[in-house]
Amino acid sequence: MISAPAAGGVDWLLLAAAIALLLLAAAVVLARRRGLADGTAPGAVAAAGAAGAAGVGMRRRPPLRVPGVSVPRIRLPRPRIARPSFNWRPGLSRLSALVGGLAALPLIARRSGNGNGPGRAADEPAAPIADDPPPPAPQPARANGGPGTPAPTAESVTPPRRSAPTLVSEAASVFAMAAVLEKRGDQAGAEDSYRSADALGHPEAAFHLGGMSAERGEYEAAERFYRRADGLGHAEGAFNLGVLLEHRNDRSGAEAAYRRADERGNPLAAFNLGVLLEQRGDHAGAEAAYRRADERGDAGAAYTLGIILLHRGDSQGAEAAFRRADQRGDAAAAFSLGELLAQRGDRDGAEAAFGRADERGDAAAAFNLGGLLVERGDLEGAEAAFARADKRGHVAGVFNLGVLLEERGDMVGAEAAYQRAEQRGHGEVAEMAHAALLELWGRR
Repeated sequence: MISAPAAGGVDWLLLAAAIALLLLAAAVVLARRRGLADGTAPGAVAAAGAAGAAGVGMRRRPPLRVPGVSVPRIRLPRPRIARPSFNWRPGLSRLSALVGGLAALPLIARRSGNGNGPGRAADEPAAPIADDPPPPAPQPARANGGPGTPAPTAESVTPPRRSAPTLVSEAASVFAMAAVLEKRGDQAGAEDSYRSADALGHPEAAFHLGGMSAERGEYEAAERFYRRADGLGHAEGAFNLGVLLEHRNDRSGAEAAYRRADERGNPLAAFNLGVLLEQRGDHAGAEAAYRRADERGDAGAAYTLGIILLHRGDSQGAEAAFRRADQRGDAAAAFSLGELLAQRGDRDGAEAAFGRADERGDAAAAFNLGGLLVERGDLEGAEAAFARADKRGHVAGVFNLGVLLEERGDMVGAEAAYQRAEQRGHGEVAEMAHAALLELWGRR
């Protein structure tokens, strides 16, 4: 029988030291667990700092392209963020072993008597240790239990419930790592990480998985991922879902998806919604959708709005819309603006507008620019413009090129140009090219 410790003496000091060590160990482990649950573990703090410095807001995967809509594919560098570890079981095992070892100290301290009465006084000789029964062996204990209970295992311990901010932080870290892997060319690793982030509810990860599936031609899988991103409020996910639905002729589903993306501020969705509304005769709704897309900076919407206003007879409103689209880099808008200015008699303005459209690859703009240059006597510049129109397949451009080459005596070049015009053309241009060839051949 183990007697109670006598008041005072070394026994109480040993017991107090054991309790202090136990409390200190428990406090350290609990602090570590709390830091891991809050995402403030040493690795997580460093990762958060790196994310803040590099800017975690990454450019999304660009939406799918549709006819008439040009979407640039831009990929910006993404920061590398280490994923914090939430494995807290090893710390708990170490705590159990420590608690088991400390629990034996009070038992050893209380074994101070000889078994025949109260514990000895401070000046009494100690009983021979050999006559004492051995102290009980230290046994591991649960964190909230006593001696004798089995040590926790990976199967028996339930992880702590993580808060919503912690899950969001973990999802963002996994997504950022996936972006780094994708940038490095590790598509398989990136896809696995995107799937992990998607499982944690990251909408951007679902959107990227949809893009990867679409690039492989797996459109059913892409549609599922885009639906998940759309359900989480992702604007581009809703837009791409609309594109897929429209391509398989589900126009009502596509319109609904475009509306959701439009409500979230996506300019391409507003433009495509306007196209669908115009096709089913809702011209007022289409114009309103084009205006929303124009307000958000979409060049194609501004150009289309300009065409609507021009057909309505509002030339000033059309010119303003064409200018907005031209400033955003739209070649067709620059060409239409040049035509308006030429009809008004503003040759310099028209030439500048045709020149911008020509620089953007518009064949008709190069042809019109060549005509203006001929009018002001710049035959060299006109020939170069007609040659650009020829390279882009313009029938009248290659015919005019042949005329200029013939006038400066390049009969071989003129003959080749007339032959290309005859082969490409039909109707009047083909007839003119054939007549020019006959005349050229008759001079030989």
